[in-house]
Parts: sequence; structure tokens; C-alpha cells
Amino acid sequence: MYRLIDSSYTLADIGRFTELSIRRGIPLASVVKTEPRDRRVVVGAALLFVPTVAFSEETLLQRFEGFLQGAGSWLKAEPAELLASALEEGLLEAAEDPQDGAPARAAPGRYGEPFGR
Repeated sequence: MYRLIDSSYTLADIGRFTELSIRRGIPLASVVKTEPRDRRVVVGAALLFVPTVAFSEETLLQRFEGFLQGAGSWLKAEPAELLASALEEGLLEAAEDPQDGAPARAAPGRYGEPFGR
């Protein structure tokens, strides 16, 4: 199970995402190479498509797939790549699985400032 870490996504971040979406077929790695903070902008936009309560990896990957078919269709990425980036950026953290009480697979992260800063 995963859960979102309390965060905010600003109008400036939405504007930056819009600027990035003019491109087509660009890999996430290329977006990050040009401007490292843009990974947080892209992954933050993808996270707008997930519920605000704890959710399974399967649900998260399905939501990321929906993002990549819609608003993120300009991006050449896989749902698993977005998940890994969200964890690396500290936008998601592992939560206990209510089935067995065991922590989820990923290491927890921390997120203490708005996207894009």
C-alpha cells in the first residue's frame, strides 16, 4: 500500500506542466536532464489522478496509465517509472498493508515544500 504525503501543487506548477506538454514523445529522463525540478512537476501532475487515501500498487499503476493516456500523453514513460520517481521525489510513502500490517515495498519519503520550489 502507498499513500500520498501531504503536499501542494501550485498554479505555477500547472503552468510549467502545460509548457512541458507542448513536447511530444519525450522520455522522463530527458525532461529531468534539462531541468531536474521538472520531474517533481510531472509526477505531481500524475498524482492528481490518484485517490487521497491509501491505495495499492496495482491501483496506482492503473491511475498512472490513465494519466499517460490522457494529460501525460506527451510523455514517453511507463507507469512504473512514474511510481519510482514519485518515491524518489518523496511524494509517496509506503503505508502498512491493512491485510497483514506489513509495510509496503518502497522506502518512505518526506515532502516538506510545495512542488516546483
